[in-house]
Amino acid sequence: MVALGSVVGIAVRFRKAAADERAQIKWLLFAGALFVLAFFDIVFEVTNGFTALAGLLAIPVAITIAITRYRLFEIDRIISRTVSYLIVVGLLALVVVVGAVWLPTRVFGEQSSLFVAGSTLAVAAIFNPVRKRVQRVVDSRFNRSAYKAQDVAARFAGELQQTLTVEELADVLADTVAISLQPRSLGVWLRAEVA
Repeated sequence: MVALGSVVGIAVRFRKAAADERAQIKWLLFAGALFVLAFFDIVFEVTNGFTALAGLLAIPVAITIAITRYRLFEIDRIISRTVSYLIVVGLLALVVVVGAVWLPTRVFGEQSSLFVAGSTLAVAAIFNPVRKRVQRVVDSRFNRSAYKAQDVAARFAGELQQTLTVEELADVLADTVAISLQPRSLGVWLRAEVA
């Protein structure tokens, strides 16, 4: 039932889509057809395995083609989130393994439900702080635009605290806009004081 709903959803989207999106859907459907052939090849052992290998690699290859050919390069956020959650899950799994398996077997010689509960509570307590720190580090590497925007905003806020006059504020604003957006021309209009 879910597969039928997915096919209907793709068909409706295909009918309403523009030319680029239709081409992307065609690539994905071709990869899906190869995947179905690979499934039957694995289950019924029809060929020597080439179809299975081609079908299993087809979907990632189709997604790569869609990203590169149709200029879907704005995926920094997805990449940074994926990498950061992989790291966070790995660190939390390490905490569970050490706290629930390794430590009790070293101390008592067997596993203990008390250590399992403690490691579960520890994972629940450290999840958000670990996620934020890892996300900050990964963003500084993969999602440079968001990291740079945060840096510019923090620098601007620091300079605002030291600004005394409207003219100094206009200069700080102009410098921040020039650094972050790099426009061809920039001006700040200040209304003259009315006496």
